[in-house]
Amino acid sequence: MIAALVVDLDGLRELPADTLVMGRALAAYPLMAAQACKRIKRIYLVSDAPPVKAVALQYEAIIIDPPPGESHPEPVGRAAHGWRFMKEDLKSEEPLELAALLFTHAAAVTAETLDLGLDIMLADPKLDAAATVTRSEFCHPRFAFWEAAENRLEPLLSSAPWPREARSPEGGRSPLPEGAWPQEAWFPDLAGAILRPRCLDALRVDLAPTRPAAGYPWLGTRVWPLKREGTSPVDHGWQVPQLEHWLKENGVVDISTVMEPQPKPQPMPRQDRR
Repeated sequence: MIAALVVDLDGLRELPADTLVMGRALAAYPLMAAQACKRIKRIYLVSDAPPVKAVALQYEAIIIDPPPGESHPEPVGRAAHGWRFMKEDLKSEEPLELAALLFTHAAAVTAETLDLGLDIMLADPKLDAAATVTRSEFCHPRFAFWEAAENRLEPLLSSAPWPREARSPEGGRSPLPEGAWPQEAWFPDLAGAILRPRCLDALRVDLAPTRPAAGYPWLGTRVWPLKREGTSPVDHGWQVPQLEHWLKENGVVDISTVMEPQPKPQPMPRQDRR
């Protein structure tokens, strides 16, 4: 059994997940991708927003209410809560082999990407996860600074340990010179992650950061990169045009013009009978 868990973090976002983008709610796009993925047999959504729940029901998703007593939406807590619900709901069926973790605001995802991640995970049982990542040269850590004493900026990497090896172009591991950093930096964009159940079992709300990728604790340690040209989660209105461009480039049809009210036909003017 392979299932999908879609997490909604409406309370943390400026832009609600039911905001219309190309005629569909923002939350519809990850749900569409999961529904179109043939291997995914069940879809779950964690949300406390009635409009987002209504969107999910259109894609036959099972609704999960947030954890009781939750003060504000938090990705690890909601993912852990949703996973526990999924396991309980599916315990009478075949065991869960893999789970796809998606987010309502990370709409730049396709069924083809999910299929690729599933193929990779099924082929290599040693992997913990396969996750979508986007390259960003401008955001490479070597360009980052941190605020030191007296409001001074200092290079972030000056206080960080140097990595001693990186992946070579041939696909193997190769040592880096002392003080060198990999030329490429890949950032998880939250559009899709295919996970082993053991990764989700380990999630806790109080999970402490233990490694550089601790911001994404569901990924485990052995992660396959699903490299692509994607977009980050859409949190602000100015990001919508970028998402629309990506969706159109990836074959998603804009239905907004179909939904616009059309002007009523006007009667023909009477002829002058003088």
